Amino acid sequence: MKNHKLKNYRNGVWDEIEGLDAFSIEAVPREMNTKADSLLVFASLLLPHLEFKDTKYQI
Repeated sequence: MKNHKLKNYRNGVWDEIEGLDAFSIEAVPREMNTKADSLLVFASLLLPHLEFKDTKYQI
């Protein structure tokens, strides 16, 4: 993964799912993913809650 910010998110997700018994990931074609993509862009502009300040997931 080239984007540093997305790499941090990906690593955080992997850290969180380690304790799960099972999980699944499904690829969604880009043309069917415009709403999720818009939400991701919006969320990336938000500032993290103070609780997450100075954590390994900080952007």
